[in-house]
Amino acid sequence: MDERWPDLDEWRLALAPAGVRFDHALAQGWECIGPLMHRGPFASLGDRTLGLVPVRQPVQRVGFSRNQRKLLARNRRRFQTEVTARVDLTLAEPLYAANQHRLLGDRFDSLGVLAGRYTARGGPRLTQVNVWDGATLAAVSFMLLGEVTGYSLIGLFHPDYAAHSLGTHTMLEEVAFLRGQGGELYYPGHVMVGSDALHYKLRLQGLEALDWRRGWRPLAQVLDRGHPVQAMWQRLARVEAAFRAEGFEAARVLYPLFSLGAIVQTAQPLVRVPELVDLGPLADGGRLAVVARLPQGADQLLRMVQAPHEPWHDELAETLAKYGQPWAAQPLGPPCEHPDQLVAQVRGWA
Repeated sequence: MDERWPDLDEWRLALAPAGVRFDHALAQGWECIGPLMHRGPFASLGDRTLGLVPVRQPVQRVGFSRNQRKLLARNRRRFQTEVTARVDLTLAEPLYAANQHRLLGDRFDSLGVLAGRYTARGGPRLTQVNVWDGATLAAVSFMLLGEVTGYSLIGLFHPDYAAHSLGTHTMLEEVAFLRGQGGELYYPGHVMVGSDALHYKLRLQGLEALDWRRGWRPLAQVLDRGHPVQAMWQRLARVEAAFRAEGFEAARVLYPLFSLGAIVQTAQPLVRVPELVDLGPLADGGRLAVVARLPQGADQLLRMVQAPHEPWHDELAETLAKYGQPWAAQPLGPPCEHPDQLVAQVRGWA
């Protein structure tokens, strides 16, 4: 396990460990994405780069709000809820299919692909929350348990029961179960800077959020301080404007394959940032681009070339067909603090 905080352009994947090691991974900012864990502050969603902010609740110190207590009481009267270690993914597959339209990012083919690994030994324990309306499964959620932590893997509800806030209900049931088991920290995943799609998680009381440089802090402190993705947006906007003023056809573009280096060791030379300023083609078939080097508070000029074919290209053929071929990056100069310095670099390099 990598103990240090990740570089801001770093993205890692690993198998989820069990017990106290799972607790430690969550505390270091690792999150679960299907059968794997990832750690990194950025994500590409559609045509946007978003900032990831992991959040958690200290369940023994924080209770439910009055509205949450009322929601739990009302739904416990209306439905039958069970929390069980007897996981049945097949039972929940129809709800997974019914919720496909609201799931963000790349979707797993089935709930079995997403969560099946956690039914085997060697990883965190999987717990299932079922909400029944008679014989109908109205909602279900799955939580991974470490030694003193719980991580909400996914929550699903039947569309016919949307008016009952069952997504929030199962989240509260997970918190109640973890608290009753003597657990300490509940991780509902992350919220996103640039989208409010996951902000329902902010209804939990007393949340802490991960500042990628300072560790866990009260949520308000982290959000007020700003996220690295906002610094990247600002730096690249300045770079784009500076080059356009000099007559370049500069354009900010996404590089959705920025995380491939985490999956394939030989892909480490690939561009490692989710967004850059494209300055156009070069005579040798490459492209000229600028990336934001956030740890240094600077920007850097790159020559981007299509990566040579590797055996792993065939293994990830579906991904590459969707997002395009991978690019490798060659720095053309030291990082610069001001866009005018980059413009001068390009003039001199050309």
